[in-house]
Amino acid sequence: MVVVRTDSSELDFFSVGSQTHSMIFVALMYLGVGMWYNHHQYGATGWDLLPHRDMWRELPYVASDFWRHVSRTWQGSTSVGGNMATGRYGYEPV
Repeated sequence: MVVVRTDSSELDFFSVGSQTHSMIFVALMYLGVGMWYNHHQYGATGWDLLPHRDMWRELPYVASDFWRHVSRTWQGSTSVGGNMATGRYGYEPV
């Protein structure tokens, strides 16, 4: 059996640890530059410094709605509220 060895520096970029560090670096840069911009452009302080603050505030609710939709899709449920007499998605038929 032939084992081909390559220099480990060639594969470092594709390692899980390297990718994780890159993602953390990008996230910190996003936060840092966004906070700097909000402070200098708008004079923001505190939570107002956070870039796209409203999106981060609504993200848990959006994720909850997404997973609720996915779970209903997996279960095959098409009605909301469980009342089949009202028609599809809880609306009364016309």
